Amino acid sequence: MNQSLRDASAASAELQHILATRAVSTRFQPIVNLRTGCTLGYEALSRGPEGSALFSPTELFEQAEASGQLMTLEHLCRETAIASAVQYAIQDHLFLNITPTVIEDPAFQTGLTQKVLAEHGLTPQQIILEITERSAIYNFNAFRRSIDHYRRQGFGIAIDDAGAGYSSLQAIAELNPDYIKIDRSLIAGVDQS
Repeated sequence: MNQSLRDASAASAELQHILATRAVSTRFQPIVNLRTGCTLGYEALSRGPEGSALFSPTELFEQAEASGQLMTLEHLCRETAIASAVQYAIQDHLFLNITPTVIEDPAFQTGLTQKVLAEHGLTPQQIILEITERSAIYNFNAFRRSIDHYRRQGFGIAIDDAGAGYSSLQAIAELNPDYIKIDRSLIAGVDQS
């Protein structure tokens, strides 16, 4: 077996172990209103186990997608983030990343996030679903229907990293998000240019 196959096999086994043992953790990054200096909310950032080849969210989610386990990983990360937010008594908005392909997956089950929120005493009004740039949205009509379903339940919607990856102006126009998070590459050095 060549090295790349051994590496892929090891990464797949590591992912299965992470999913089976629920070995993800959440870091919280504050989102600050620049006018007031007040914290608006916290983005939940998922990580694999410390020291693991899948510690990085990029590696973790790429392996999950390659293994057909993206939806399973996203549900685990969402549950862990909600439980951690309660543990840390976060009262502000909680921004949870969601990949477009997960919402469009035929096996996607509505109501799971609502159930987890209810178990932890949170409401949809406290949650902002942040559409990530990991994959493109191919059917805006179907995706918008899914997003509208979440909106009717009280969830807020954000577009993450606008201007980078697959986060396009079309996504902003089609989805009418409550928040737009501009990619750092577009604003770095803006005070000098």
